[in-house]
Amino acid sequence: EIFSKKFLLYEIPQKTNVEIEKEAWNLYFHQNFEKALILFREIVEKNPNDATWWNSIAMCEYELYQYKQALISINKALELKNESIYVLNKACILTEYGEYT
Repeated sequence: EIFSKKFLLYEIPQKTNVEIEKEAWNLYFHQNFEKALILFREIVEKNPNDATWWNSIAMCEYELYQYKQALISINKALELKNESIYVLNKACILTEYGEYT
C-alpha cells in the first residue's frame, strides 16, 4: 500500500553523515554534551574504525564526568590511531578519573 506506515517509514529522508556530523559538533560546541554524545555514537556505528569519532565520544563522556567510560573510548581511539592529541586527552581523563576513584 502506498500509504501504509511501512511505506512512510522508508520514504522519510535520512540525514547524511555530513549533516549528522555538523549537528553533533554544533551540539558539542554549544555544550550540549548529552545530545552530541548520542550523535557521535550514531556516527561511530557507521565508522567504527575512525579514531576521530571515538575521541569525540570520549570528550563528551569526559565533559559529562563519565570518566571510566571516557577512558574506554579514548583507549579505542588510541588503538586505532596513536595521535598526540588523543594521548593528551587520555591524560586529562586520567587526571580527573584519579580524583574520583
